[in-house]
Amino acid sequence: MTIRCGMILLCLVYLVVGLDDGWVWNHFNASKTLLLENVLLNGAVLASPSKCSPDYYFHWVRDAALVTSALTDLWIRERGSNDIIPQVILKMADFNLQIQTMTETPCQCLGEPKWNVDGRAYTANWGRPQNDGPALRALAFIKFYENYGPSSLTKLAPLIKTDLEYVAKVWREPCFDLWEEVYGNHFHTRVVMYAALSRSSSLPFLDTVSTTYYSLQAKELLKVIQSEHLASDHILATVNVTGWTNKISNLDVSTILGVIQAGNCAQDVFPNGMDLVFKTATKLANTMASLYPINRRYPDIGPALGRYPEDTYDGTGNSQGNPWFLATLAVSEFYYKASLKEPHIADQRRGVFSRSKLFDAAEALVARVRKHASLDGHLSEEMNRETGFMTGAVDLSWSYAAFLTAILARQEALSKLDQFDD
Repeated sequence: MTIRCGMILLCLVYLVVGLDDGWVWNHFNASKTLLLENVLLNGAVLASPSKCSPDYYFHWVRDAALVTSALTDLWIRERGSNDIIPQVILKMADFNLQIQTMTETPCQCLGEPKWNVDGRAYTANWGRPQNDGPALRALAFIKFYENYGPSSLTKLAPLIKTDLEYVAKVWREPCFDLWEEVYGNHFHTRVVMYAALSRSSSLPFLDTVSTTYYSLQAKELLKVIQSEHLASDHILATVNVTGWTNKISNLDVSTILGVIQAGNCAQDVFPNGMDLVFKTATKLANTMASLYPINRRYPDIGPALGRYPEDTYDGTGNSQGNPWFLATLAVSEFYYKASLKEPHIADQRRGVFSRSKLFDAAEALVARVRKHASLDGHLSEEMNRETGFMTGAVDLSWSYAAFLTAILARQEALSKLDQFDD
């Protein structure tokens, strides 16, 4: 498939000498170890062990779901040599079953975004509900169930079914976005909801009435996504916004996150090809390459990417936003996966980019992560836009999950690199 758009993939013009595989796998193993350390014995997942400036010592449904998904991907790769991961995931399922049944919460719904790590509801003021969480949790445990098998059915069937019922009922309603700032209807939330509802059709423990209902809701949701979020030059992050006027560009890396988290279901949103996703990634890269001073200081590697251009969250308060590791890794993962599927990308300067160039684009972004990560593999939430030093929440679980999934995508792409068209 050819992408027919006159665009320049900014990342592709960076000279990449090549990543050191030794560094890649040392940091991959460090991410695995440090991520597992953030999973508590009761199955709660720390967003970060940081308890002040900022206090992230909580279980976020979204973050925990992404950890579950990443650990499942890791276990699939290491099956037979790492039997601890399934037991960890089943313990995580126990904790999620516990909080699913809690009715005395501020929003009194499954969209409650964060929990105390002992399973008590977090009752302070917060942006509620956040409806991507249940969808991502359903997707994560569907994937685990499909790979682990029927022995997990007793735990996972009610967990998955409860989330699917919720998603099917609330997908039309506005909620807060994954950054917990904007109230409206979000591409990221909607596309992972669509994926969860679509994936339900493969589950043998669901009755026909349920799967028919979920399928109908998925079809309706898909129409809404396609009619409201697909602009000519980039995916619109949010529509029907209430009470927030800061994000003028409506350009947000959450759209790329939604595409990779939805997996193959994302292709349904773009039936004529992924042109618009590439345009969005390119616009993000071009915008942020000039936005953050560290990108000008190290021009020989890919740009550090943040959440959105107007971001003011600096990791502890509000001043100027920074690049995030998970944002940079998300676009890298997208490029790695695209290199497996896209034979060529039309470019107005060179005519055609090969799949190997997409791989190089992904490598350039991982090289950026290497530039700012600690030598021993620790990753925070952000990298300071001026100095490049890590800032924000330390040992962020989502950062480690993002590194693991990006490198797993890299490994798959590497295995087929000799098949790439140059």
